[in-house]
Amino acid sequence: MCSNQRDQLDVKGLIRELKNNAIGNFRQVRAIVATIRSRKGNAERSCEKKEGGAAKAFAKLDADFSHDSRVIYCDPKEFRQANLRDRMFELIRTRDGDRDPYNAGQMIMDSAAFHLEHIGEAQIAAFMCQLKIFQDTEERDDIVEFYRDEVVNAMPNLCITSKDTNKKKGKATTNALGEMMIYSLKTYDQPDVRALDDICATAFNVPIVKSFNDHLCGEKLSRKSTKAIRRETGQALQRWKNAFLDHGETPIYEEFGRQTQMVYTAFDLHVVD
Repeated sequence: MCSNQRDQLDVKGLIRELKNNAIGNFRQVRAIVATIRSRKGNAERSCEKKEGGAAKAFAKLDADFSHDSRVIYCDPKEFRQANLRDRMFELIRTRDGDRDPYNAGQMIMDSAAFHLEHIGEAQIAAFMCQLKIFQDTEERDDIVEFYRDEVVNAMPNLCITSKDTNKKKGKATTNALGEMMIYSLKTYDQPDVRALDDICATAFNVPIVKSFNDHLCGEKLSRKSTKAIRRETGQALQRWKNAFLDHGETPIYEEFGRQTQMVYTAFDLHVVD
């Protein structure tokens, strides 16, 4: 077993130990994991070179999990609005001055070659609605409706980008969320918020899933495009969080605001220009 694998086991054991002792402070976990990383960083980097430069990912499952009995499946299509492109394309094009925010210098000339794009993807909303947090179906339906009408299809969450970039970004998002779900199913046997806690706790030290950036790079997007996508997605999720928190003192909305911040952290969306 290489040092990187040992570190991952150490981190998982550490998380379990802290939780068993009712120490739920996420920052405490990160601080201790940082210590582990600093002690073993050189060995870890050596191991990563031998394994191809990236942390070993979990085996892939069906990306939409629609056939897994442990998951109450939520289809991203639930968050779509009819005729959105017809209603919004020219408005977004005018707002952005014919610019593609993911591809610097690229102008929107032939509209047929470009897609109206959700910056914060509908897949993220679907992933969060699959976590075991709802009290009943009415609560779930309220959240889905709020996502669809106030968050996902809101004008600030829309942009225009090339078909190729849109496809690659969507695939990277699906794959990143897929690894997070796989970790949750393997560790907790259900889609569980505790998995987000674990992933956030290790995101900047010894990751237990591949980063969103790694998935974007895997789609052969340029470094500039990858950075722009992360920046725009991060800003979008901050708007999502605020929309939930501004909804009022309703526990389920506050919980979704908190979880949106956790996805932001798990995806490592803080970009420094």
